[in-house]
Amino acid sequence: MCVLDRGAIRFDFPCAWKVSTDDDAVRIRDKADPDGNCVLAVSRMHLPQEANWVPLGEMVSGTVKSEDRQIFEMKPVVETVREDGVEFAWQEVRCHDKEQNREYFSRLGVGRGSGIFCLITFDYWVDQAGQFEYAWEEALRSLTFALDVKDPTLGPVVQ
Repeated sequence: MCVLDRGAIRFDFPCAWKVSTDDDAVRIRDKADPDGNCVLAVSRMHLPQEANWVPLGEMVSGTVKSEDRQIFEMKPVVETVREDGVEFAWQEVRCHDKEQNREYFSRLGVGRGSGIFCLITFDYWVDQAGQFEYAWEEALRSLTFALDVKDPTLGPVVQ
């Protein structure tokens, strides 16, 4: 499991994948960089209270449209509100990596719960989509906010 800010954001990912961090995100890859074929990146977004009223689909589509990469295909925004109150919106685009001369899918999502926001991105090669789409699905399925997690190796504290 990946835990940010002691449980403010938590989700599951494949156990053999490699985790690294930088100034703005936790990055999880199927293999150590530079040999990885996909990267799932997550960061906490610190937004004003007013952002709780902005539809997540608008946040996602506005962000995707503002990117300056060549997009060949843009799928519709997918929006979900789960029974536990977690909201999520995401969009997939197909792009071309000039360095590798390969097409890749890029998914950008925003999640919201308990007044906490996260940005999740997932990039993977088009020709390997079948191998990696499950990781995105599991991350979204298991995404939770505001859980008390003192030790990520043990999981959330159950009261």
